[in-house]
Amino acid sequence: MDDKMTIKLNLAGKEYPLRIEREEEQNMRLAAKLLDSKLSQYQGHFDDNKLDVKDFLSFVALQFAYEYVKLNEDKSIEPLLEKIQDLNTDLESFLR
Repeated sequence: MDDKMTIKLNLAGKEYPLRIEREEEQNMRLAAKLLDSKLSQYQGHFDDNKLDVKDFLSFVALQFAYEYVKLNEDKSIEPLLEKIQDLNTDLESFLR
């Protein structure tokens, strides 16, 4: 059984039909809302007639990409693995 559905999302003033899994609908709508919110923030911040919606979308994409990179950096498990190895070494020494 196909558990997909088609939704319409308004992104940057244009409507796009998307075929998605049903369980993705809420997150997809929230993501579209977040994108439009960030877009509005950038458009309100820059009062420059030389910039168009593509420029503002580039700013939004850069911000999201930066946050993604930062999130992945923060989730690095290397420091945790090192700490576990240190604790394991200490525990082995203690038990000898």
